[in-house]
Amino acid sequence: MVEINIIKFYGWWYRYCENKYEHYWWYSYFDEQIYSVDELIEKFSFKNYDDIVNSSGYIPLWKTDKYAVIESFLRELNSKEADKYLERKKDAKWFSEFEYYIESHNDYICTWWHEYYDKKVVSDAIKWCRENGIAYKK
Repeated sequence: MVEINIIKFYGWWYRYCENKYEHYWWYSYFDEQIYSVDELIEKFSFKNYDDIVNSSGYIPLWKTDKYAVIESFLRELNSKEADKYLERKKDAKWFSEFEYYIESHNDYICTWWHEYYDKKVVSDAIKWCRENGIAYKK
């Protein structure tokens, strides 16, 4: 049985970050642990990424697009300050500036953001568990 509050951190996907693998995090049906591609190759003698993809004992974790969640959150804020972020080009700098924007608000916006993204990633993790027949608890 997996614990959602533990595995939820693996689900974030950063659309603008380079990653040589389509899926970096994998769930093992054998021991119910989460492994990175690098760990699977190193510890379990997979020769390459394709070997993992073609195996039957490991499945890729879901990917919650953090940028899409941020954009959705900014739309819900419905403020001119938030709209500035929606209009800008999305890249690594944009993400850092958004994080600074949120953390600089020691009020309801910061609290709301943390609740908002946690709810989304938990929802995606539960959906992934259900789709793959994996028992879970919150």
